[in-house]
Amino acid sequence: KIADLIKEVREVKKKSDSLSAMIKELKEKRDLQNAEVKKFIDEIKEINKKKEKNSSETKNPLPIKKRIDHLSTRIETGAVSFEDEKKIMKELKQLKKELELAKNASAIGKEAGEVSRKIDHAKKIAEEFHAQMSNAAKENREAYKEFTRLSKEINRVKKEQEDAFEKFITFKQNFSELNK
Repeated sequence: KIADLIKEVREVKKKSDSLSAMIKELKEKRDLQNAEVKKFIDEIKEINKKKEKNSSETKNPLPIKKRIDHLSTRIETGAVSFEDEKKIMKELKQLKKELELAKNASAIGKEAGEVSRKIDHAKKIAEEFHAQMSNAAKENREAYKEFTRLSKEINRVKKEQEDAFEKFITFKQNFSELNK
């Protein structure tokens, strides 16, 4: 009976060891994903700084583009004095600069969205690793409980065996005495 229990303990121990190795591997993978998330968060912080810096200067590109088109059409089709044309050209130049800033801000916004999606994806993967790790840890706890239960059973059977052996010795001595 003890040999059978020891065999079971070895099997449980082997399972527990493999679960521990799996937990360690999953923990490393999760930590790598969390490091990647942190890297992406740092990246998005930099992008947000750029966005804040540009946001004070940028405007909506659609009205700017409409204004540029309107002024260009006015110069091309209308009879404009030389002084007015100079003012319009100066305004066009300024509007084109503003339009470029607005396009840059839009590109920064798209970049921030892309990094945000990367963060979400990396977090999702890290959470999956964590869930797998939690399940393996739960299984490992169950294996440990079984290990403990079997160890107690082995100790109980050993105690029972020792008691039986002591009774055997006592009965043998009594038999020897009676036999003499």
